[in-house]
Amino acid sequence: MHNLVHEFARYVTSHDLFIMDGERKNNDIMEICTSRYAILTRCHDESKIRKVFLTSVRAICLKDCMGAKLIENILSSLKHLQVLDLSRCSFLEIPSSIYQLTHLRYIDVSNSAIQALPDQMSFLQNLEALDLSETCVQVLPEFVGTFQKLKYLNLEGCRKLHHLPSKLDIKSLQHLNLSCCPAALQLLESISGFQELRFLDISSCTELQTLPESLSRLTNLEELILSKCTRLKKLPESFGELCFLQFLNVSNCCDLEELPTSLGRLASLEILILSGCSRIQNLPQSFTDIVFLRILDLAGCVDLHMNLGMIPNNNLENLNLDGCRKIYAEPGWTVNFPKLHPKSLQTCDEQIQRLITESQVCPSHNEVEISEELNLPVHDKSEEAMASQSWEHTGNFECTTKVILPKSVSYFLFLKYYKPFSDSLEIKRKHL
Repeated sequence: MHNLVHEFARYVTSHDLFIMDGERKNNDIMEICTSRYAILTRCHDESKIRKVFLTSVRAICLKDCMGAKLIENILSSLKHLQVLDLSRCSFLEIPSSIYQLTHLRYIDVSNSAIQALPDQMSFLQNLEALDLSETCVQVLPEFVGTFQKLKYLNLEGCRKLHHLPSKLDIKSLQHLNLSCCPAALQLLESISGFQELRFLDISSCTELQTLPESLSRLTNLEELILSKCTRLKKLPESFGELCFLQFLNVSNCCDLEELPTSLGRLASLEILILSGCSRIQNLPQSFTDIVFLRILDLAGCVDLHMNLGMIPNNNLENLNLDGCRKIYAEPGWTVNFPKLHPKSLQTCDEQIQRLITESQVCPSHNEVEISEELNLPVHDKSEEAMASQSWEHTGNFECTTKVILPKSVSYFLFLKYYKPFSDSLEIKRKHL
């Protein structure tokens, strides 16, 4: 299927795309004179490439092309080039002739052996996207801070990067990836200058303990990823100022103990991932105000003590409660979630599955029978405990006012059975 799609794409773009494999014979290089896009693979011999035929190319991808001189000669003829893909190339430096490509908008050198950016890149003032991910670049030069049209900057996996420009005030920047980048802490100090930022990934920043208050000034931010920031203890109260935030991932932040009360002010939030935050015990009361929430992942929040009734229910589609041992709910709670997909709860623990099963039918009368099929262990086998009993509760159940126990379930076991589900449940004995 993949080959079929690939061949179809080549057919559709046959007049605009030129593909040349340097190790294949009979490459028709004359075809490139009218092509706007070119892919050159394993081109090691300069004699096989006629530079004159590359002049009309606007986007070029060089794959496994050996020799910096060869690349430099190719680039020197591409006066109108806008897209340059050098990802996975083996040479250590970007050719100095790149300064001639003043129309260049996109550069991708990800997963390459490049260790430094040449000073000649300072002439690329039309640059909009720069991908340095998974490279060994150690210094981000000062001239990067002058790229006022830059919208996309990817520094993911730049583990050796330790120096940033003294002034990095790129107001046009919309996408910033600092995942697994030790320079993230330094860059966060000037984060408020990125007023147009829409996407920010600072995941796996293991030295991050607190987020700067200046983060709240990124009022246009839509996606924020903080996953695996293992030393992050809390989010600032000003977090609620991110009024356009739609996606928040703080998964596996194992030191995170609480969420700010301002969380409820994230009126646009649709996806919240808290999985693996094992120290969070409560969600703020304002959590119920996030009315547009569609996806909520609480898997592995083993200490989270929460009534499922406080989850915003109008738009919720997917709910992951796997491993949540202290979650409780009232009978009929799923009825209030009209858009919730039942399959999203299939991986939940047995306790949650029981809550789901019990809530499928919400009784309209005032009595609920507790089935003898619960198979609870009987610790008190006294006649009084084993006798038929009726118990009236004063808790916050909406659908029931009386619980009738079977003969095999004692009052004490009933308390033990229900206690994890609701702190507010109170039962008093009613003599028959």
